[in-house]
Amino acid sequence: DLAALAAIYEDEVIETDPAGVESTRQRRELIGDDGLLLGTMSGTPLGMMVRVYSGVATLAYLWVDAPAALRDCFAVMEDNYRRRLLVGAQSEVDAIVAVDDTSTTAISPAMFEACCVEVTNTRAALAHAAGKLYFHHSCGLIRDLLPVYRRTAMDAVHAFTVPPWGNVTVAEGRALLGREITIIATVQALAGPMDSPEAVRGQIQRMVREAAP
Repeated sequence: DLAALAAIYEDEVIETDPAGVESTRQRRELIGDDGLLLGTMSGTPLGMMVRVYSGVATLAYLWVDAPAALRDCFAVMEDNYRRRLLVGAQSEVDAIVAVDDTSTTAISPAMFEACCVEVTNTRAALAHAAGKLYFHHSCGLIRDLLPVYRRTAMDAVHAFTVPPWGNVTVAEGRALLGREITIIATVQALAGPMDSPEAVRGQIQRMVREAAP
């Protein structure tokens, strides 16, 4: 099945969608300086295997039983994703967001280090060369992944998920990520009662302080 999956990725032709480019330009114009326009793309091959193609259990068996075939498939997948990124980066988005949904419920930090650090750095370099930011979307349990993220060129952890859904606070994340990577926390960070505007405002302000700089 890995060879068949790789063949599909290898045979795909990546083309620019003029209507999509124009729609993106119009959105960029409407937003102006009031926000960032994000362009999403597939996650890392490892993340896509977990989330879309194999699931956790099958990936675990492949990781042990067929590591070379798995890595070969990942290489073909990532060549495809890079071609997509190069097309998308020519649009007027401000940031490329790789929707990886990374979580230690599904993969280990060692797996991310082995398969995703180089991928992330190459993608970030391509995005930066086009004048774009590169965000890594990982909305799972990511505490133990943050030290690995710190060694990458990603600009932000997107959808950084705090307790009770996640397992790391903004303050802890800042300490683990260092000063160079931005934390973009999920709306679910406001997990408490919403009946007090003052309390909600205070929680938001505390998160901003914890995320500094």
